[in-house]
Amino acid sequence: MSELIHNNTLDIFNTMFENFVVASYVGPIDSDILTLLGENIELTLWESETQRRRFFKIFIELAHNIALYSEERCIISGKEYGEGTFIINDYGDYFLFSAGNVVSDVAKKDLWERCEEINNLDRIELRALKRIKRKKGNQKGGGNIGLIQVALLSKNPIEVKFFPTEESNKSFYLVSVRLEKG
Repeated sequence: MSELIHNNTLDIFNTMFENFVVASYVGPIDSDILTLLGENIELTLWESETQRRRFFKIFIELAHNIALYSEERCIISGKEYGEGTFIINDYGDYFLFSAGNVVSDVAKKDLWERCEEINNLDRIELRALKRIKRKKGNQKGGGNIGLIQVALLSKNPIEVKFFPTEESNKSFYLVSVRLEKG
């Protein structure tokens, strides 16, 4: 059994290396994890201050979406957190951020429509939508502006996919976005 575990672990490491993974995490997204990952990311990958800030803000927005909206929840020190996964790849000219978590079918429809809307707007329209959403707010304390902010910061479309889960009324939501280095 031990040999199998080591071989599987080595396969995972090789896959991560071959796919230029510079950071990955699976589990609950709480403030301690955000701080630890954020500080590590913030201190390691920079060519410019502007790029560092954009990179860090995209990371925070995507992680925050997992913390607030994941259907998979856990309790840490009496507080509830969302669970999900986060991967950052470095492909030389750009970084690829991918974040995923389980969502309900109701949220799936809303997320799909929201991403379609965001991807069909230019920067001026995105800023206007962000102002409108911020004024409205929502019951979880945000303004549903995270994905808008990600699109504005990355200057790229948001890619979204949904995968079936064992539960018929839920899907695994995967959102990805590129951040050019130049």
